[in-house]
Amino acid sequence: MKKLLILIILLSVTNLFAIGERKSVVKIYTTYQKHSYVRPWSMQAVSSRTGSGCIISENRVMTNAHVVSDATFIEVRKADSPKKYIAKVKFIAHDCDLAVLDVEEKEFFKGSAPLGFGNSLTISDNIKAYGFPRGGNKITATTGIISRIEKRLYAHSRRYYLLAQTDAAINPGNSGGPILKDDLIVGIAVQTQSGQNISYMVPLPIIKRFMVDISDGKYDGIPDIGVYYQKLRNPTMRESYNLPKKETGVFVNDIVYKGSADGVLIPGDIILEIDGKQIADDGTTVLGEDDRFNFGIMANFKQLGEKLKVKIWRNGSEILKEISLKKSHYLLLDKEEMYLFRPDYYIYRGLVFVPASYGFLSSWGKRWERIAPTHITNFYYSGRASKEKEQVIVLAQTLPHTSNKGYHHFKNMVVESVDGKKIRNFKDFAEIMDKCNSKYIRIMFDNKIQLILETNKAKTVNREILDLYKIKSDRSKSLEGE
Repeated sequence: MKKLLILIILLSVTNLFAIGERKSVVKIYTTYQKHSYVRPWSMQAVSSRTGSGCIISENRVMTNAHVVSDATFIEVRKADSPKKYIAKVKFIAHDCDLAVLDVEEKEFFKGSAPLGFGNSLTISDNIKAYGFPRGGNKITATTGIISRIEKRLYAHSRRYYLLAQTDAAINPGNSGGPILKDDLIVGIAVQTQSGQNISYMVPLPIIKRFMVDISDGKYDGIPDIGVYYQKLRNPTMRESYNLPKKETGVFVNDIVYKGSADGVLIPGDIILEIDGKQIADDGTTVLGEDDRFNFGIMANFKQLGEKLKVKIWRNGSEILKEISLKKSHYLLLDKEEMYLFRPDYYIYRGLVFVPASYGFLSSWGKRWERIAPTHITNFYYSGRASKEKEQVIVLAQTLPHTSNKGYHHFKNMVVESVDGKKIRNFKDFAEIMDKCNSKYIRIMFDNKIQLILETNKAKTVNREILDLYKIKSDRSKSLEGE
């Protein structure tokens, strides 16, 4: 009888903890409107989505960035209440898919205790995932274990950062919900692997880095070391660089333009150590007791502007270097840009030019990788920005008019030069087009097709075409005043 009473008491206490946790989990209702990359001067239709979140300190709600991206109106409600409250995005981190919301009416937080953050997350930890999966309005709780922690792709940003894998069921709608260990947040549900019982969460180290980042009132972003490298496993390659047998590291192929290592490291360097930790020939380094991770994680955990010490092998000698960390853009066509900026465009005599971007490619739909023109998708997979070429400019479409007769079928062509001048970026392109004072303007594309237009009465013709197609301006706001 005594044992039964103790069991009942323990179950009651456990249930109280569960109730407390549920009171801190919220459902998020987002109305959003995305930019159109087919008609970059306009917006797509208004749509909606739902997600999950949790109450944290200072009367704030934490969730995923993809739950509230492009939001025009956000409401939140607690699991035990039908009432919705208006919320606004306070901080949003598209790179690591996290966001913090403010709720205007402080009444929303009454009766709920903010969830705290845990101190550790390791493989085999037992966790509990809370959220509001689609198909119902009630909160759900699923359990599982942490099976893997490694650098993987974040679907929202297409960037590689630390992710934790779990077998706890995380379904659409669960995104943004808390993953708890001992009643404390150790992760935020973020994505699943299609067709498999595998789910992922933004792990504690990334969450804590995010919280430190926003502590000054703004989000800056995750820095990166900014190098392209290859594993140094081939003995002949090691020998050719006179690398001592005791040394291990990675070989630097190239430097990310305007990245952290630009001007500090050079192609041909071998990175031996990062912040005092030795790098293995497979590009990993030890963190914690014996866990091995990709060496780039050492930069990801720091803040922009912080220093990173590296030991390198250059010209037969060891050299110590210090890198001031920046946010490096490895992809010439960066997905994150589509969340941060309106699409750029420039119209000349009905010819619509845009900078190639992930958003532009995604206008072909979910299967864009198979459908979009290969000569443009190649820039996404292997394009690297340089001093000479910061952006790829594309003639996206032609708005038919008598002034561009014969060119109506021209579309999805990459600009190589204008009047013999190579194009560095989109502003450079627009400036060259605007300042052309010769009778003709000649545009050469990378497939060697050329397009020649009269410059006479260009402004008058442009206005006529814009009125015809109900377009307010011949260019995006970023180009106005150029």
